[in-house]
Formats: sequence, structure tokens, C-alpha cells
Amino acid sequence: MISGNDENGLSIQDATYSNLVQGNTFGTNADESLNLPNGFKDISIIDSTYLTIGGTSTGYANVLMSGIRGYTFDHPISHLEIRGNLIGISRTGLPRPGSYIYPGIDLDDVTNQSVISYNTITNFPKGIVIRGEGSNVAILNNRIYNNAIRGIDLNNDGVTLNDPPPDADLGPNGLQNFPIISNVEVTPIGEAKQVMLDVSIASKPSTTYYIQLFSIPFCSPSGYGEGKQIFYSNPVTTDSNGYGVIEEVPDFYPLHIIGPCLTATATEFDGVYYLGTSEFSQGVMAWEPEQIFLPMILK
Repeated sequence: MISGNDENGLSIQDATYSNLVQGNTFGTNADESLNLPNGFKDISIIDSTYLTIGGTSTGYANVLMSGIRGYTFDHPISHLEIRGNLIGISRTGLPRPGSYIYPGIDLDDVTNQSVISYNTITNFPKGIVIRGEGSNVAILNNRIYNNAIRGIDLNNDGVTLNDPPPDADLGPNGLQNFPIISNVEVTPIGEAKQVMLDVSIASKPSTTYYIQLFSIPFCSPSGYGEGKQIFYSNPVTTDSNGYGVIEEVPDFYPLHIIGPCLTATATEFDGVYYLGTSEFSQGVMAWEPEQIFLPMILK
């Protein structure tokens, strides 16, 4: 338990070769019923390589009520894996205090097979911020929701709109274009709903992108989404003009789709490694909610 410190809970600088931060509780008490925040971030990372925070087992997960900050003085952070953690919420469901002004994960100049995956990231102004022109971070299979402004922000400057193929603009994660969801059809089946949609990407020619589709009960106020539940993950390869499409993706509410707001991300894949991930797409409401219940908002 690493809580109530004046500055960072844990500071890591110039670490190399297979360092692990696993199974810790930051920013709350022993039974995770009370917030005891650290003064800035739970974990600060500077100029470090081959660092894993969390891991593939639930026992490796860290509770990080104030999240992670990574940046460089002398050389980029590389081979950073942030996996399977609870960020902004405890194992008991205790949310972090609402007055915090920093992102859940804030990375600057992070590259070389770095990945943020299988985390829950919630109750921040922004879930994930990636900065630095050379940064390249894959963001996959996370549950990102109830963040006040954005789920993912490349360059910390608001919505990064798509540009035409070959998506040649420079910036963190290559300012990767996000996918577009279209042609949404909803068919009622008793109390359930079948949802069918198309998803397309316009980016680099002849390149493979890993498309993930998410659902969430409510769209973000910005109009550009978050993603509480993944319901589809598959690759698509663009044509010689940079366009790719996956048609008629089916799934069901409430089996896998948990709410009417649908969003998507795209992650470049070079055949071996996942590279930079886009921001969330614009949220698309598949249907209008019949009723809004307070327990749903709290959940």
C-alpha cells in the first residue's frame, strides 16, 4: 500500500531490463474503502526501458487511483507495458476523488513496442494522453469510460480530426486516423437488440490496421467517444489508395453491446508488432435510450 505521500507514490528513473511493478495498491487504504491520494501521480517514470506495470494475471494488477506519468530527460522511454491495472478505481469500486486535474495515463516520448492494454481507466478528465512527435504506443483491449473530457487524446490538444490518405501528418502515434462507423441497423429481438454496422478506415495505403469496436451507455460530451466494453476486434488491410472497410459487423445488446453509443479505434499493425493507436472515433448512437436509471450512471 503506497498512499498519502506529498508527491509521487513511486518514482522510477533510468531503470533498465525487465523491471516489474505488480500487485500494489496506490492512493487508498488497506481495505480500499477510503481515498488516501498521493500528491501528484502514483507512478512517475523517467528515461526507463523494459518496464512492466501490472501483468497478465489478476494478482499482478495495481490499483492506481491517481495514475501514471512517463516522460524523458535524456532518452525516450521504450518497451513500456501497462497491463491489467485498475486506474482511477479500486478493486472495491471506490472511485478516485473528482477534483483531480491530470490524465489517468500521461506519456511523453514513449516508443518501441510500448503498449497500454487490458486496463480499466476511469474518473479522470482524460483517460489517456500521448505526447511527443516520436511517441508510438499501442492502446488495446482497455475499458475507458466516465472520463469527463476524452478517452484518448493524442497531443493533449482536443479532437485530432482525420486527414486524407496517406495520413502523413506527424505527431504522437503518427496522429493515426480513427475509423468511421456507418450504416448502423438495429433489429429488436424481444428484450434484446441485434446491431449491424459497417466500419471503415482511411489511412496509409496497403497497411494493416487492427480495428476495435466498443459500446458504452452514453456518448462523451465532446461527441468523440470512450469505450467501456469491446464487442469486436479484427484486422483490415487498406487498398492502394489507403481505404479499407469491414461490412455488416453483427452483435447483440445486452450480450456484448452494453449501451447504444458505439465507438472505434484503429491500431497500425506491421505483421509483428502493434504500433500507434488512434483516438476514439465519433460516437454513434445506435438507438435512443428508453429510460435513464441512476444505477446505470453509477455503474
